[in-house]
Amino acid sequence: MGNKVHDLAVNHSVEHWIDSVFVAVSMKTRLRVLRAEKEWSQAELAAHVGVARGTINAIETGKYDPSLPLAFKIARAFGKTVEEVFLYQENEQPATTNPAVETLEEAN
Repeated sequence: MGNKVHDLAVNHSVEHWIDSVFVAVSMKTRLRVLRAEKEWSQAELAAHVGVARGTINAIETGKYDPSLPLAFKIARAFGKTVEEVFLYQENEQPATTNPAVETLEEAN
């Protein structure tokens, strides 16, 4: 029989990995185009939605998919729906999840 703490840690890691694989599917975005239309920099958009500029950059480059609340904030900043800003494509490879970026979101 295994160590309970170890078993819990392993199970949590597997669950986190499964969530990352199935939830963090890379999305295409229209952020660059929408920012250009408003003549906003990444820093200006970040300030509007309460995240670091690096978070906006990571979303635009496909390295990070925003949380649902952040996706709504971004869409509302442009007066758009989430579907008008983020284009979900099921057959894409999973995006890299970055806990440091998520921590920045949660802090703001």
